[in-house]
Amino acid sequence: MADEPKRPGFFGRLRAGLSRSTERLTGGITGVFSTKRRLDDEALEELEEVLIMADLGPATAAKLTASLAREKFDKEVTDLEVREAFALDIAKMLEPVAHPLTIDPTRKPHVVLVAGVNGVGKTTTIGKLAQQFRAEGKSVFMAAGDTFRAAAVEQLQIWADRTGAQFVSGNHGADAAGLAFGALEQAKAAGADVLLIDTAGRLHNKDNLMQELQKITRVIKKLDPEAPHDTVLILDATTGQNAHAQVETFQTMANISGLIVTKLDGTARGGVLVSLAEKFGLPVHAIGVGESAEDMRPFLPEDYARSLMGLNRDEAAPVMEPVAEIPEPVIAPELEPEPVAELIEPEPEPVLSEPEEAEPHPEVLEQEPELLEDELETQPDPANEDKPTAEEQSAKPKRRLFGLRW
Repeated sequence: MADEPKRPGFFGRLRAGLSRSTERLTGGITGVFSTKRRLDDEALEELEEVLIMADLGPATAAKLTASLAREKFDKEVTDLEVREAFALDIAKMLEPVAHPLTIDPTRKPHVVLVAGVNGVGKTTTIGKLAQQFRAEGKSVFMAAGDTFRAAAVEQLQIWADRTGAQFVSGNHGADAAGLAFGALEQAKAAGADVLLIDTAGRLHNKDNLMQELQKITRVIKKLDPEAPHDTVLILDATTGQNAHAQVETFQTMANISGLIVTKLDGTARGGVLVSLAEKFGLPVHAIGVGESAEDMRPFLPEDYARSLMGLNRDEAAPVMEPVAEIPEPVIAPELEPEPVAELIEPEPEPVLSEPEEAEPHPEVLEQEPELLEDELETQPDPANEDKPTAEEQSAKPKRRLFGLRW
């Protein structure tokens, strides 16, 4: 039976998910630098407009073009050089906000309150978090705090059954704060590691709904004064710059501690994540590029930045995972090794005794072992039996640019 095709790694799915955003960015940059062009004021202005149109925001666009001008102004550049420079600067901007959602084992349970407007994917995100925490061996409680939408309760119940998490729900229209209080009591009694509390989708410009979210926080503090330990705001990347207004309001009303950005696979506005990080500096715990739990991963700035700019990982730098999932190294034994004339004694006379060992060429001795990895293997010499074989050299995994691995 033929092997099933392997699913692309998360970097491949991220790049595919950001394809619409990438097309807008790279298409605009290529339009400015369709041929090699001198980086002047006019080119910088056109680049800034491209970045703004991709939802990176005016402030971020100005910062990126200013950095490019310092390095390349009045020099001839290509679109690839521009994209490489932007990817490097974006990764540096995002590095301070890349913080996975970490569960404190001393808190029993660690309470995570999940908030966001209607339709951003709160319930699905809670299910994905539960599955990942369960895979780490943690005990998880899930509270269906969206008591006004029956579909949300049913959806969370499905995720609880799928992940083996404990599920707490109430009657339709029940007080969400009271349900959260009861869920925390049960999770404490069970010694659970994590309590994930869903909340009703609420418009960020409706004060009465935002006050209900504040009530949930006040009530659970009666049981645990430090709870919730994390209040995570879920943002839909397709909303673009409207996400800024959501963060401002929720941050004021609910003291948001971190962000998870979803639906990066369905938008041409993926650059909004950069402007959010620059403006608010809130931790970005994870990003989502699909429906399955494997499609939500901790946020890696380098991967995101290079994907956004349509670039592959830089294969020359070391990382913790191989470049490709290949079971065995590919070796071409049919290639004839290139003869090394210097190692052969000219016209040797036949002798009955064992021949003397040939001395290797001085240039070979002067090279470091690492420098021979990429050269074709020469014919093994009995005098150099300690020298690594081609299979041993090929077995060394190639490395990618980014050392982070989720």
